[in-house]
Amino acid sequence: MGERGRELTLGDLPRPPLFKLVDPDGNDVFQKTEVGGESARVAALFSDRELAGEFSAGAAAHGMEALSGLDPRELSDWGSVEDFALSGADFVLVVSQSGAGLFHAGDVAHRVSEMAGEIPSPLYIISDESG
Repeated sequence: MGERGRELTLGDLPRPPLFKLVDPDGNDVFQKTEVGGESARVAALFSDRELAGEFSAGAAAHGMEALSGLDPRELSDWGSVEDFALSGADFVLVVSQSGAGLFHAGDVAHRVSEMAGEIPSPLYIISDESG
């Protein structure tokens, strides 16, 4: 493993189960903030339940008030992680024991589908006239 606190890459995404934060009704919650000078909705994904709880407890102190005081909810497989990444966020903050990274939500969904063994779309086949 890398050193604690380093910047994650998409290739460093932890394996499920992963955890998201939900409100008391079980709904996903996004932090509205500025990313790259533009307004964005950021979701958070964690490598373990304890880390998600710690993050939520201190989120307000780090300008992430919308994610403060929420409950961790398990995402047990790649399909549920992909669904979460595509659930309305512009970016996904991934936090693990070894570091953190902020990624475009579509990039996370694409990487997750690759990790699940699916063939990414679009798929092109190039052949000659004999097929």
